[in-house]
Amino acid sequence: MTGFFLSWRTSRCPQCNTRLQAKFYPDDSLHLGAETAGCPRCGARLKTGNLEWIHLSRQQKVLYFVSDVGAAFVIFPLLGLVGQEAVIYPKFGWYGFLVGVVLAGVCAVLVSISKLLAVWLSVKRVGARRASAI
Repeated sequence: MTGFFLSWRTSRCPQCNTRLQAKFYPDDSLHLGAETAGCPRCGARLKTGNLEWIHLSRQQKVLYFVSDVGAAFVIFPLLGLVGQEAVIYPKFGWYGFLVGVVLAGVCAVLVSISKLLAVWLSVKRVGARRASAI
């Protein structure tokens, strides 16, 4: 589940101390991706902190999609309502709220497409590894 605080995560190879990753991550969030990576310098296999789709529990799979999309449908309409009432056109009533709902819908579709792409890549990556192991 995504949090409200960001943390800086830097990964280094324990054998040769080569810097592998440096990224911002939301605290306590789920990262879908390759679970291991090879060091470009010495070739050692290291854990990345990511999880593949097939290794997620049912609850984690649901939360992976619902957390960001649900937040969009709470935040955008409220921001639209507050901004519209306070600044723009107070006489139009719920117009800002409706604009926020539409923006949340657009945002939810775009986020869902990107998450579906990440799931597809994860399934494809694991399938390719299984096929090569046989």
